[in-house]
Amino acid sequence: MNSTDRTLSPWAEIDEGTWQSWTWQLRNALHTASELNAAIASDRSLTVGPTLLPRKPTINGFEFKVTPHMVVALQSALANNVSGAWDAFTACFVPTDNERLRISDGSSDDRIGEEEPIANPVAAISSFYHDRALFRVTHMCPAYCRYCFRRRMVGDGEGAWNRREIEEGLSFLARTPTVKEVILSGGDPLILSDDRLRYVVESLRAIPHVRRLRIDTKALTMLPQRITANLVAILASVKPFYVIGHFTHPYELTNEVLDACARLVDNGIVVGSHTPMLRGVTDNADVLCDLFERLVDHRVLPYYLIHFIPTPWTEHFRVPLEHAIEIVRDVQARCGGLSVPAFIVYLPDAGGKVVVSPDYLVKKVSSGFVFRSHDGREILYPENLGSRDSS
Repeated sequence: MNSTDRTLSPWAEIDEGTWQSWTWQLRNALHTASELNAAIASDRSLTVGPTLLPRKPTINGFEFKVTPHMVVALQSALANNVSGAWDAFTACFVPTDNERLRISDGSSDDRIGEEEPIANPVAAISSFYHDRALFRVTHMCPAYCRYCFRRRMVGDGEGAWNRREIEEGLSFLARTPTVKEVILSGGDPLILSDDRLRYVVESLRAIPHVRRLRIDTKALTMLPQRITANLVAILASVKPFYVIGHFTHPYELTNEVLDACARLVDNGIVVGSHTPMLRGVTDNADVLCDLFERLVDHRVLPYYLIHFIPTPWTEHFRVPLEHAIEIVRDVQARCGGLSVPAFIVYLPDAGGKVVVSPDYLVKKVSSGFVFRSHDGREILYPENLGSRDSS
């Protein structure tokens, strides 16, 4: 855990009140290589290539954007010798030539089918399941992750708010009584103003059959200043309410981030985490265990570890599934149960997500079932207590 020390940053003279303004953070987000390199100038050996970060358009039209908070979190991690921080930051946020290696097979860039008619009844809604619906309430984010599988539809150029799509989505949800849970996504819902979020939340709360609301967001790590008292009050007005933060690496867990999580939890909002399995970033049980256990220590429950979602621009992040399963096996052996998220894969063709688990069941025998333990032993689980035969 580290605090965002601004002493060596371009924002050293910014007063604390201004720094804690989430709208100031967004207005002062970095968009170019020169801005990023100037911000990390305290360590001259670390720079990014200027040709990779034009203002707009960037590689394949997907812009670069990070907040001052995230840059200072990186600086603090580097100052504290947090292993892997630089590699994780650049892999997740800085465009590279790997993104040019697009897969061109004539198919849609929507590789999980969330825009197929079967799953996309109106523009802002996707649903792979009869009882849950994902509601895209904005096209913008506080930052743009290079592994984003929705980059075909997100970006600042799309704007933060499309009232027609919002009303269409609310109308669909109101007339679809099978939907019990609504996940607010985008883009990032927390990019919206309090008034707009309140409107969406109160409209959903007024639908009798909607029993649970959830927000998926990167703002917890990229923009913890967004978790204001007023926002917490809006979310806490609905019970139950869940906030699932996107956590990628332990360096993100600054005091400010953990304080933001605590403000939510202290007000009855359940906080969980999503973490992507990324080659060179999170394909390591040490990193994952460190991240998950720190989250649990601060009352954030790891929810999903998400395997590679096939998209044309993210192939360089792919971890072979067999290797990923071995990493998950290692995490399960080393971390307490609360610290182990479900490992999931999104299927193509609107198939939704499925849980992938290491296969611990070896075989069935006459007296029961033989399982492989975390330490590699084969142990009989008997069908009756008198049985010891494992043949």
